[in-house]
Amino acid sequence: MNIVEQKARRYSVWRFGGNREAVIARDFGKCVQCGTTEQIVVHHKRGLGHNNLEDLELLCRRCHAAFHKEERRLKKLSPV
Repeated sequence: MNIVEQKARRYSVWRFGGNREAVIARDFGKCVQCGTTEQIVVHHKRGLGHNNLEDLELLCRRCHAAFHKEERRLKKLSPV
């Protein structure tokens, strides 16, 4: 394993509990919202720290940004 692969693996373990590659395989490398294979990111459905496979999904950057934009909008609307 070269240094780039080692860094990628450490990041996967730290950020996704080591499940990043499993999520990519499970979701066939495609955004679960629009189906694109471009600019894919692993998204935490319930927030950081929830690293079970059920809590992770693949989104493209566009769908990921839209998700968080809507999340912020709803947060503003909800009473404190």
